[in-house]
Amino acid sequence: MRHGADTQAKSERVFLVPPAEAKCVLMTAGLISYRLCNRSYDCEHCPLYQAFREGCVAEQCPEDVRERSLYLHLNLGREIARVGYDDPRLATLLKPYERMTLRRRLFYAPGHAWVDVRTLTQARVGADDFLALTLPQVDAIIPPAEGQTVKQGEPLVGFVVRGEWLPLVSPLSGTVIKINAKVLTNPSLLHRDPYGEGWLVEIQSSDLAAVARELRYDEDSVALFRQDAEALFSEIADALVGPEAPVGVVSQDGGQPAATPAEALGTRRYTGILKRILERSIRRFKGQAKLT
Repeated sequence: MRHGADTQAKSERVFLVPPAEAKCVLMTAGLISYRLCNRSYDCEHCPLYQAFREGCVAEQCPEDVRERSLYLHLNLGREIARVGYDDPRLATLLKPYERMTLRRRLFYAPGHAWVDVRTLTQARVGADDFLALTLPQVDAIIPPAEGQTVKQGEPLVGFVVRGEWLPLVSPLSGTVIKINAKVLTNPSLLHRDPYGEGWLVEIQSSDLAAVARELRYDEDSVALFRQDAEALFSEIADALVGPEAPVGVVSQDGGQPAATPAEALGTRRYTGILKRILERSIRRFKGQAKLT
């Protein structure tokens, strides 16, 4: 009996990965069980990591295969139908939100920021397609300063929409090392290419591996998108058919038929709804305060 107990005790002290050893980001994401790194954890120049991150992107790869490899397209028609109250006007207003896209090989955070791990300690951050579609036209993007320390769960970047302010919450803590100047001078890139030229900042973080374990990777983010999309659609529908609804679904600044929920409700009321949805999403981070 004693021999068996000693054997069991020894077996419990055997680790597949030594506890103090740094882990490849692919291990953190659960994609591989173990891998020795001979590149000082420089993921951006690691062939294996690039293969996982980019998938089939070689020029000889057919365009449709490349598209399926890089992107996941969500159809939210069922979510729209569930909140539409059989009102064709609502269905028309929500139609632009019917299809949302996830870029594969990225981490996603509640609050709808994406994280692209570039090295073991550096990551690029942007707003995902949920925000790219649901944000009205952005007039200006207010970034943090290079060298500024940011904290997970606190505002990172501010979007100005007709005088209204809506922040993107930081998915990780660290130091801002680079800002995308191109998107600051051309905010439409956020809407047109949120996962590419519309990226926002790069952050140096000492606890990137730990943060990545808290985030959702690749297709694991589908439920987050669907849940937040249905919540947004439901609040928009309630606002447009409830007792305080505007008379008819028309633009607040003219009386013409509204083309978007923001036009039907007015920018302030619409962004207030969107803020509430994002607040509920980011409460997954402990100690999160309200967006300001």
